[in-house]
Amino acid sequence: MAQRTVLNPDISQSPATPFDMGSGFVNATAALDPGLIFDIGYNEYMKFLCSINGSSPVVLNFTGESCSAYNSSLAASDLNLPSVTIAKLVGTRTVLRWVTREEYLRKSM
Repeated sequence: MAQRTVLNPDISQSPATPFDMGSGFVNATAALDPGLIFDIGYNEYMKFLCSINGSSPVVLNFTGESCSAYNSSLAASDLNLPSVTIAKLVGTRTVLRWVTREEYLRKSM
């Protein structure tokens, strides 16, 4: 079941959590004015995919490009995406993101 009512359908009738109620309303027209854009290109994705151990044959099969052309690697935490993924964090780690204001792009065109 993807969604539940406000009360869980179990015997105790405990209050539902946000995970029980689903993601809510999606405003599709808001996508026309995103505000901030996380710029990421093909090369960044290729560097990330090629940095995964044993992925070279798979990358070559799906893209037709050899990982040897992308000699540097890119960790998942360094992908310029809104989400941040850091596996097995011990201590501290600085994560940087680059964004462009969509309004600025419209004015420069």
